[in-house]
Amino acid sequence: HSWLRRRLPKPPSEAPPANRPSAVLRHHHLVTVQQQQNMSNGDTSVAG
Repeated sequence: HSWLRRRLPKPPSEAPPANRPSAVLRHHHLVTVQQQQNMSNGDTSVAG
C-alpha cells in the first residue's frame, strides 16, 4: 500500500481528525439547508 501513502498528503493517523469534522459540518449544513427550504415552502411540520 505504498501508493496510498504517496497519494495522501498526511499520514493515516492524522487523517481522521482532519476529515471527520468537515464531513460532519457538511452534513449538518445540508440538513439546515433542507430545513430552510422546507420553511420557505410553508412546510413547518418538518422543521418542528
